[in-house]
Amino acid sequence: PKVTGVNAFKLYYDGTMYASTSNQAGTEQDGRGSYIIESSDGWKAYLGNSHDANPLDNRLLELRALLRLAQQQQLNISTIDLRYGLRPVFTLQQ
Repeated sequence: PKVTGVNAFKLYYDGTMYASTSNQAGTEQDGRGSYIIESSDGWKAYLGNSHDANPLDNRLLELRALLRLAQQQQLNISTIDLRYGLRPVFTLQQ
């Protein structure tokens, strides 16, 4: 994915497969993992998975808006969590 203002990042998927997440056919029913973007500045953004109701494009737009706000207000972001629909959450570095 491309996020304006983020030049260097690592994208990975962090998830655990639980016994209750696969049906007998072996297909996933309830994904509990999340795609994570880790920036070279040290913050992490939790994007959720492909089964989330909020499309990935929207989550990336929210990420860009939060990063822009943090830059304008000179905030040092630690984590951004976009897994909860229209209620993104972020924490600051101490």
